Amino acid sequence: MPTPTVKLISSQAASDYLLERHGVRHKESYLRKLRTQGRGPLFLMFNGRPYYTAKLLDEYVGSHLSPKPAQSTAEHEAAGTHTIRRNPRMGRAGNVDRRVPRFETQDSAD
Repeated sequence: MPTPTVKLISSQAASDYLLERHGVRHKESYLRKLRTQGRGPLFLMFNGRPYYTAKLLDEYVGSHLSPKPAQSTAEHEAAGTHTIRRNPRMGRAGNVDRRVPRFETQDSAD
């Protein structure tokens, strides 16, 4: 019994596919980064190179979509579908207090 033919998609072509088909901008270098972190679309190896299939890329996009549309991020937060993107160099949730710290002074007359 012959195996079904699967069209393999290179990383560059996967980047183009995601943009054209789903409007998701993932450059080839970002797909590489996601592969090393184990967070990107599932992929296949052929002769030591990573390849994707249309089905795997479609499933990846589908797994990252919220279950229903919302009018505000508050609705997504309430439903538990909103994630805050954190920059590790910026502290908690990107909020860094850049003001000069105030130091309390103690009066010796107390």
